[in-house]
Amino acid sequence: MGEVTGVDKAQRCVFVSDADREHVPVRYDYLILATGARHSYFGHNEFEKFAPGLKSVANSQTANSSSEPRPPALACEEEEEFPAGSLDFA
Repeated sequence: MGEVTGVDKAQRCVFVSDADREHVPVRYDYLILATGARHSYFGHNEFEKFAPGLKSVANSQTANSSSEPRPPALACEEEEEFPAGSLDFA
């Protein structure tokens, strides 16, 4: 396990450093960066149980399969069609 220290979109790789190595390139096909963001309830943590944010992988799978209308996709550089089941959680 290491820390991502850089991203090269053109070469489709991230650079990872750990205690033993620095700036090691790791290639990817698709990349999702999870920055570790947290919800804020502005001092009212009792609101958490009513908030729509995801709490677990199970919540995300439920949300992904729900019949509720989804918001329009955020702007992205490329739009690609993915085969069903190709975007699994790890």
